[in-house]
Order: sequence, then structure tokens, then C-alpha cells
Amino acid sequence: MKIVVPTSGSLLLGWGVEKVTAIVAFVEKKGTSKTRRPNIVPGRAEYLYQNLLIYSSNDLSPLLPCAPMPKIASQSSLPGPNRNATPLPGPKAPGAKAANASIAVANMAQAKDSVVKNQPASHSDVLNTTRAVADDTRLLVLRALQQESFGVQELCAIMDLAQPALSHHLKVLHEAGLLAKRREGNSIYYRREPVDANSLAGALFYHIDKLPLDVALGQRMTKIQQQRRSQGQQFFASNADALSAQQARICNSSVYAASALGMAARHCPTSQRALEVGPGDGHLAQLLAQRFTQVLGIDSSAEMLQQTVKAVGQHPNLRLRCQAFEQLGKSNRFDLIMASMVVHHVPSPATFFQTAQQLMRKTSVLLVAELCLHDQQWAKEACGDLWLGFAPQDLHRWAGAAGLYCQESQYLAQRNGFQIQLHAFAKRATKNNP
Repeated sequence: MKIVVPTSGSLLLGWGVEKVTAIVAFVEKKGTSKTRRPNIVPGRAEYLYQNLLIYSSNDLSPLLPCAPMPKIASQSSLPGPNRNATPLPGPKAPGAKAANASIAVANMAQAKDSVVKNQPASHSDVLNTTRAVADDTRLLVLRALQQESFGVQELCAIMDLAQPALSHHLKVLHEAGLLAKRREGNSIYYRREPVDANSLAGALFYHIDKLPLDVALGQRMTKIQQQRRSQGQQFFASNADALSAQQARICNSSVYAASALGMAARHCPTSQRALEVGPGDGHLAQLLAQRFTQVLGIDSSAEMLQQTVKAVGQHPNLRLRCQAFEQLGKSNRFDLIMASMVVHHVPSPATFFQTAQQLMRKTSVLLVAELCLHDQQWAKEACGDLWLGFAPQDLHRWAGAAGLYCQESQYLAQRNGFQIQLHAFAKRATKNNP
């Protein structure tokens, strides 16, 4: 695997080449007397090293079966000066001039054998994998994590097990390469390890997913999702007035609005009906109303929607409604669905993409603006975020499972350390598409 490091004219994630090189050297050669810790907060080098893997060369594309390597916006693709965002270096995006920065490529650690296509499993891999799944409880854990990610305490409630017993099963599955774990603030969340469909683990996942979901297990999973949703509703009800200022500390929609609307113009051929989920300050909704005949903005929080009403005023073709996204009837069809900084608030990102797919026509576009992975715990406390951003391949995986594919992606690096990702998704061509 490789990492692209700019040597002139640009910054990667807001750092120069010397700092990026220092991070890589520190993590790969940790413990040697010649290694100098980069000038960053102690303990953060390892996190940044992992986050850099998101912005890699085409060698990563075999690991992302649902998504080709993204198209990266250059600075010239943005209309006018933009001091808040620094686009990442990369290949030419539609309508953008080629970046002039030279590129130095440093070799990184090899990816796991379990996710490399056509790589046969070793004798020990076969033993470890089959032993790991040869248990009823561990099979149920893998079934529950088909498209979801749950914390340890949530999994204890779902599996109806004490934490010591569950932790043993999670350890076995993780050591076998079947589960990945990620820290979200003070909690550890587990999900399935992304694997190639032709691998041993991929074949096992396929057959596990064909097993009927235990009724009691499904009910407990639904209860966890409802608890997450209730937690978000309570936060927005209590903090609606101050939320706009808190979110501005991360990113204003004006930073990526031009890029988002440009993607919509390129991929959305029809301008009749647009839906914005969670319109927030109303900035994007008003811009959409200038292009689309009808625009609907929905929010499940009455308090948040009231803030939108105050901001947008009166527009003859813009309607605002207090309604949950998943409660929109399937008879509703939209040419464009916009979700700006929404997915990191929803209890189940996988369900979000499934709902969006049901509301799309054959030529519709789902446009998602989201944060990349980060470790800023304060965002949970100040903005009510359920998830600390996402890796692009996770968004593509959920979209792919819902019958969508990515048409275009752009990435913008913020000076405050956050990175913004934009993705335009369309329906896969099938004879069953309405």
C-alpha cells in the first residue's frame, strides 16, 4: 500500500511533507533510538498514520469493491477564494485543472492477506477462521454485525451476555480477522472486517447472512437503535439554539456548498424535486430552491426545524416539514437527496442508505457531505454526534449494500484538522428499478 505525499504547492491534511514523513517514520520505526517523535500531541501519531491510509494511491482500490478511487478536487475547481478548506492532492476532477504539485510516493505496510483478491488462505488462517465461527454465540454476533456497528455494552444487551463472556467471543473473532474495532470517544465499537467476497471469510459471511435473524435478537437490536435515536432527539431539543455556533467550529456548509451543487449539476439530469435531510441553517436548501422546481426539507426535531424556518424565511417552492427520514412513504420520489452532515447523527448509517435508495428514481442522485474519520471527542458532547466521522470505504460499502454506486467523490481538508468528504451516489441499473 502507498501513501501520496505532496512535495510542493500543497499540503496533505494541513501538514507539510516533513511532518507527514515524521509521522510515518515514527510509527513504522517506533522504539528505535534514531526515531524522532513528530511535533504533535503525544499519542496522536498512530491515529494520524491510520487516517492517512484513507488518502492513498490506486493500490487501495482492490480493497474497495464498491468504490473506485475518488476524484479529488483541486483548488482551481472551487469558485473563488476559499480560505477555510485546502483540497487534497490527487487526480483531475471534472471541470478542474490538473494540480501542478509533484508527488513523492512512500511504501507503506502491506494489507492483510484476508482482503487481497485471489490470495489463498494459509493452513493456519483456515484453522483460525473455522474455529472462530464454530460457536453459536459468535455466529449470532457476526449475523448482528452484518451492516451495523455496535459498542461493547450495546452488544452485551443484544446478545444478553455479561461483558466478560462477550469480550472473550469478541477477542476470538477479532484475532481471527473477522471483526474490526474502532474507538468512538470513550467506547469501543465492533464491526465486521471488510473482506474480499471470494475469500474464506467472505464466503462465510455470505452464508451467515442467509441465516434468518433470531426474532429476540432483532428486537434487541431495534431497541438499541431506538435508544440512539432518542438520545439524539433529546440533545437537539435542549441545544437547538446553540448548535449552529458549535457546528461552525467544525465546518460551515458554505465551505463545501459550491462543490456539492457542482456535483449535483453534473450527475442530476432532472431538476424537478429535491429533498434535503436535516436542512440545519437552511443555506443549502435556499440554494437548491434556485435550481429545483420543488424542494422539501425535513427534520425529525421540531426545535431544529424551527431554527431552519427562522433562517430561510419565505420561498414559494421550498417547504419544511417535521418528519423522520425513514417515515417518508416509498411513493415519494426525488431527483436529488441531499444529506449534509447528517449521517454521523443517524443511529444506523446502513439503514439511512437503504431508505434513500427507496426514495430514488433510476436517474436520481444521493449527495452525501460528511466528515472523514477523526478523534475529536468534543464533537459528540458539543454537537450530539453519534459517530466520529467515517472512512470513505464505509460509506461506499453501505451504499453498495443498498444498491447504489459512487459516481464522484471529492475531499476537502479543513485548517482545523477536520476533513470533508463529498460523494454522489446513483442507483445501480437493474430491471427492478422503478
